[in-house]
Amino acid sequence: MTETMNTDPFWDARPWLRWIYDDAKFRRLNPAGLLFAVMARLSALTPPNVVVQVSPHDRPMPLNLNVVLVGGAGTGKGKTLREARELLPTPEGNRLRTLKPKTGEGIITAFVVREERRNEDGKIVKGEYADRVQTDRALIELTEVTDLRTSMAGEGSTMLATLLAAFSGEPLGGNTRSERSNVVLAPNTYRLSSVIAAQPSQADVFFSNADVGFASRFLFASAGDPDAPDVQPPAPDGSLPALAAGIPQGPSDAQLATLRRRDGVPLQAKAGMLEWPAHVIHLPQVAAREADRLQLLGTRGELGDLDAHRLEPAARLTALFALADGREDANDEDWWLANECLRMSDAARADCLRQMKASTRRRKAQRAADDAIAKEQAEEQVRAEHLASAKRSILNWMTKNDPGHEGSKVGRFQSCTRYRDLFNEAIGELIEEGKVDRLGPDGTLYALAPGVKWSSVK
Repeated sequence: MTETMNTDPFWDARPWLRWIYDDAKFRRLNPAGLLFAVMARLSALTPPNVVVQVSPHDRPMPLNLNVVLVGGAGTGKGKTLREARELLPTPEGNRLRTLKPKTGEGIITAFVVREERRNEDGKIVKGEYADRVQTDRALIELTEVTDLRTSMAGEGSTMLATLLAAFSGEPLGGNTRSERSNVVLAPNTYRLSSVIAAQPSQADVFFSNADVGFASRFLFASAGDPDAPDVQPPAPDGSLPALAAGIPQGPSDAQLATLRRRDGVPLQAKAGMLEWPAHVIHLPQVAAREADRLQLLGTRGELGDLDAHRLEPAARLTALFALADGREDANDEDWWLANECLRMSDAARADCLRQMKASTRRRKAQRAADDAIAKEQAEEQVRAEHLASAKRSILNWMTKNDPGHEGSKVGRFQSCTRYRDLFNEAIGELIEEGKVDRLGPDGTLYALAPGVKWSSVK
């Protein structure tokens, strides 16, 4: 397998792809996982004024990209995230912020916060607020998917709705009763991408929300590398080319504020309006044809939940492959590379789903086994308690009704206990314990053994 990958046309298509592959193999990481993490960072570093247009009849879409790194403990999920940061660090002056949000609102306030307005003298104007832009681009980076699960599980949580809307570049936030928290992010004014590490057993947070298109908004990649060679390969020569060097200049805060007032719709510069520095990456004709095919399937309802948003990551990856080479016109090879990434993602997603279902079955089987054992133990405990009660009842009866130890037949005291089915076992154990003796020539009489007192049978 390793020899085949050494001449794989995908990894040999660009020198920087080969470099990422060799670096991943050197560091015992999955090449696809490292590549996807790097592409998510490239997306997050890119300002929101950079968009991709699939065809002339499609509106431009954002470059927001979401990635799930899948793997069990020790497979290298955290190491992959760290290596992606090392390979593609935040350039000087870039406004990228890394987030670990607890709520959907926390995502919004990472971009814009509302503060009390101050007058010319610096004094707070009571009841008046102004927006302060903190950034226009962010990357959600979670090393544990349980953080996402927790943030989505709270009552009234807006995390899922925020992530769904952010992927499509829709308005984020909402109007609230509190003027301080009344923040709405308009389309084209923010970039939000994510890299989330997940163990397969915990990946249900994606698949359980597949019906709303959550899983289809993510690329999946394995963190571990089953094909890692026994002998560690050498490190790649030199360093990774500067993939972020071709990122265009982002908008100013004044331009962002102007666009927010326009509900995120850029207009041509005119009197009183700042020009919006739009950069539109156009895709090749093959992408337009595939987009039309997918949109036709989608409008007919023929795309499954896991492929409902297949066009978006394909288009965005195509644009990012062009951007990594400093181009704003994508070509056929960019489109091919993007679809190869989708193929890798499909395989990783299918494997993740298989492992998740197997883990779920194991948990259910273990719970059923635990329940069966617990039931058996409970039944044994109840029976032991009933047996002890029957023995006490027999001893109590004999103490009260046969103080002279003359002995009684079974028929006289068999009904002294409510657990009649345990009577024979109870009388047998009392004889073995030396608390009851059998009397008479034929041993049919039973009496307390000498020395057994009331105090010892309570």
